Parts: sequence; structure tokens; C-alpha cells
Amino acid sequence: MTFAGLRQEYEAELIGERIYARVRDLVSRAMRHRDPAIYGHGSPDRIDAVDEVLQDFVLDVLIRERQIDYIMTVSPGLEDFDRLMTRHVRRYLARTRQRTLIDNLMDRAVDRMRQPPFLAMTVGYDERFSLDGITPDQPVSDEQLRVASAVAQKVPKDRSEAEARAPRIYDSDRLAQVLSILLQEGRGWVRRADLQRFFEILLTPWTTTFLDDTERVDVAASQLGPEQSVLVDDTASRLVGALDEEARTILMMKSANLPDREVASRLGVSRPTVAHRKTEVYAAVRAELELIDPALHPHIVARLDELLVAEDRS
Repeated sequence: MTFAGLRQEYEAELIGERIYARVRDLVSRAMRHRDPAIYGHGSPDRIDAVDEVLQDFVLDVLIRERQIDYIMTVSPGLEDFDRLMTRHVRRYLARTRQRTLIDNLMDRAVDRMRQPPFLAMTVGYDERFSLDGITPDQPVSDEQLRVASAVAQKVPKDRSEAEARAPRIYDSDRLAQVLSILLQEGRGWVRRADLQRFFEILLTPWTTTFLDDTERVDVAASQLGPEQSVLVDDTASRLVGALDEEARTILMMKSANLPDREVASRLGVSRPTVAHRKTEVYAAVRAELELIDPALHPHIVARLDELLVAEDRS
């Protein structure tokens, strides 16, 4: 198989048998040491799981997100094609794994919110949660869930996230911090469905746009030295200052996992314009991160997120 052959097929039919077979091989390699039940919609069979992931990846990433265009445009040869495609596959697997963790996190969150400083109350068949001492009269809106999830990105995740079979994501204290942010920012009560939606937004992190899987292991903020903390703050502040208002709005809204159509509506432009502008903005962020220790990347992105949310409120 040659890259010229892949390019010819891409130009003729976007994704044909040769590209599909090449991608299948890369997906199979990426899943070699992974539990098929986690990634393959519960399938215990590795071959079936590979096929499930392959179909979803091709549809969701290569076609709907049009990443095949980017990969074919920037790849000068087969080795580069494989490298870029593998990176996208790994990111997709990480996203898929994160979504499978929500049920476990939900159970822990509900148990925690039945204890102080939270308050659980039953209304009809609904169990509602709020902060003790506060009696909100309305549920948290979807927009408030998105804002709360953006603020909660600053809470570090556990190191076990990348290695454990069933990682907890947050320890008890950090989980309580995340839930407090949800209720404080939401200014209302939440039900299980709201928690589900909150964690779905929170655990589809925008950082995968900039960070490889190996760079997404968070270090607790307390472990950063004074010089590292200054570098994180300076880099995030410099990025905010270097981006125009439209670019900052795009980053802020994408950090909350808002779709391009909502970004376009707010900016008063077309979705293709947002997609093009988003690519430029992401490239600027990547260029800034390339010269900095990868261990600091999650902190810089989280700090940038905080600054964008704070600016949007002002």
C-alpha cells in the first residue's frame, strides 16, 4: 500500500476500501492492550470491539469532523498519515473511555450529595440536591451547567485517570469541590439527569484539542513550584491578550463544549466561518504550548479557561 494510492482514493471517494483497511489496522494496534468491553459498546470480543470503534471513529471523526481532510492535507507520506491518524484514534479512545466513567462518577456524586454541606430532598419521585442553607426555587439551566463545567475544569483530575481500569477521576475532596462549583455556579437545584448532563460536558474536555494522551495526566496545583505557577499564569494571560474578542469568544464557548452552530449564532457569522476561525485559534494555542514543558500544558489550558469565563462575565 502506498500513500499515493491512498491519496488517489481520497480524492475520488473520500474514504474507500484502502483507507478504511489502513485505519482499521491502526485502530486494532491502538486497542491491543485495552479492554474491549470499555471501548466497544460492552462487547467482550476484541474483533467486534475493533469494528465498533472503527465504524464510530470513521463516521464521527473522519467524516463528520472532516479530520480526513486535515490528515490528507498535511501528510507528505504514509508514515505521517499513520502518525496523525494514530493520534486521532488515541484521542477518540480517550474520549470514549471518559464517557464510560460517568455512571461510576454519578453513583459517587449522589452518595456525596446526601451528606453535608449538601442537601438532598425528595419531591414526588424526584431526588433534588442543593447546598445546605440554600433553598433554590428553580432547577439549574443547561446554560448554567455549561458555565459550571467550564469553571470546574480547573479542578485537577487524579493521575489514575490514564492507567487504571476503573479510575475514579476525582478523589473525595475534589469531587466535593466539583459538585460545589456546580451548585454555586448553577444557583439552583439539580436532579440526577442534571448531574448526568454536567459530567457529560465536563468529561468531554476541550484540552484534547491541544494535548496528546500522554500529556493529559494532571498534576495537583499544589505540586507546582513558584516559577511554574508564574509561567502558567503568564502564558495564559499572554494568550488572552494576544487573541481578539472573536477568538476569545470561540475558545470560551468551545471550552463549555458548545456546538459550532451556537458559536456562529452568538458571533453572527456562518458555521464554516466559525470552523475556519476555530482552526486558526487552536493553531495559535498549540504554537504557544509547543515551547513549554508538556507537564504544564493542562494547567495552562485550565487557567486560560478560567480567564475566558471570568472575562465573559464582566
